[in-house]
Amino acid sequence: MQKLEVKQYLDILGLKEELPSYSFLKKIVRAHVFQFPFENIGKLINSHNQTFKDRAVPSLDEFVSQFQKHQFGGTCYVLNTTLRSLLKELGFTSYNIHLGDEHLALMVRLNGEHIFIDCGVAAPIFTPVRIEKKDRYEYSFHDETIVIKRLTDTTFEFARYIKGNLTEDCWTFTPYKRTSKAFIKNMLVRSHKPTATYMSELRCQLWKPDCNMRIRNDQLRIYYPDGTTEKRELKTAEEIEQCIHQEFGFDKLPVKQAITLLEESGVNIFQKKQSNIESTEKV
Repeated sequence: MQKLEVKQYLDILGLKEELPSYSFLKKIVRAHVFQFPFENIGKLINSHNQTFKDRAVPSLDEFVSQFQKHQFGGTCYVLNTTLRSLLKELGFTSYNIHLGDEHLALMVRLNGEHIFIDCGVAAPIFTPVRIEKKDRYEYSFHDETIVIKRLTDTTFEFARYIKGNLTEDCWTFTPYKRTSKAFIKNMLVRSHKPTATYMSELRCQLWKPDCNMRIRNDQLRIYYPDGTTEKRELKTAEEIEQCIHQEFGFDKLPVKQAITLLEESGVNIFQKKQSNIESTEKV
């Protein structure tokens, strides 16, 4: 009998349960990328409230419940661990893998094939990546390109380019070995330090069929497929919240609460730093 949280998760994705297959996996990945925001608002609030205590990430039912109540998505740790849990409930064989020391993705093994999935990287990867079929894949949107390529028989590279320039998001990974719970726990501990990226700024990103919307602190960028970019500076916490509620479509996200928590920790998201403004393009 299907668990309630699995049905609710699939309802959010707009999908019905099917037998495990590549076509069903494609539907899940695409729906996941377009439905859940890549954001750290939930991370800031849950960390402050110690919602998940030592686990730091929600269980499947907690993730569904928090999306229903607050429309929390997450960063790679939440999005790719809860997706793995969903896939397990649906009969897929899957496990999490680390890319470098700070990023978490997942692998699915289906009919003997290893398939790479990453729904927590805010990148234009809208489909499972069949890394054993080709040695190189490229995914592009606007001026951003993701390259996933084979380096050796057992290692691969994930690289993000902006306007042809390699960013710091360049990681090697081994798809055939699951990342241990101890390694993931250490990753989570580091990611919750006060100086960690997603504990010291505000992020929210959402893919829509016709654009890519991203907020970093007080800077909004909307990227369109024709190469144009809409840029806006948001001047108040109310304006940021209104933008996320109305333009992103997440009217339950407690944006101002997250901004207050950042302020209490000494982070002023309205402080002008040229490096932050410039690197908004690379979120």
